[in-house]
Amino acid sequence: MRTRWLAEVWQEVRWTCSAAAAWIGRHRSATLCALAALAGLAAWCWPRDPAWSEWLREHVPPPARIWAGRLRVWGAFNDTLVFTIVLYAAGVVRRRSAWRSAALAALLASVTAGIAVNVLRVGLGRPRPRSELPNRFTGPSWEWRRQ
Repeated sequence: MRTRWLAEVWQEVRWTCSAAAAWIGRHRSATLCALAALAGLAAWCWPRDPAWSEWLREHVPPPARIWAGRLRVWGAFNDTLVFTIVLYAAGVVRRRSAWRSAALAALLASVTAGIAVNVLRVGLGRPRPRSELPNRFTGPSWEWRRQ
């Protein structure tokens, strides 16, 4: 029973990954344009980030900052993991393959995003806002102040 369940999950993961790869292959130029636009937007926003941060600190009232802090951590991986486990279990109990597929897709997306963010975090070496270091890229670094 356990082996069959793992085989079904693995088959669903493989299908989801191959479907995503096929979609990207069919929409290659749109995907590359979207990635280039995101990179351009990030490059445009990066030098303005300290000024925007300072403005927000001065103009946003404390209750709004408290709620923003709560919302900021809501999308953490452990929340996504709990959500996907609950959704997958509900799909098993209710016999809904679409729910199971959605749970696995959400899990794969969050794992992929987490890997990308952590590679960029270490690879770029941009200082954290509280580190009081100059706001510039310093290259790969394992030091927490530059991630």
